[in-house]
Amino acid sequence: MANRYMKNALDSLSIIIVVLLFGCSKSKMPQSPNETKLAIEKYESGELYLIGHKIENQKVGEWRMFRKE
Repeated sequence: MANRYMKNALDSLSIIIVVLLFGCSKSKMPQSPNETKLAIEKYESGELYLIGHKIENQKVGEWRMFRKE
């Protein structure tokens, strides 16, 4: 269980490092299920880091995409 928390902390730290080193470009939160699916696929392929959140299917905040370089 502690390993899972450590992995989450390291993932968060790596995203922060990417932000500091490479900057970021903002985009609107995906508006349709297809856009959301595409964003998730890009994240899983390692092309982008996505940070965003939804609360009970309501849009909150925005997605920020960090291109891995």
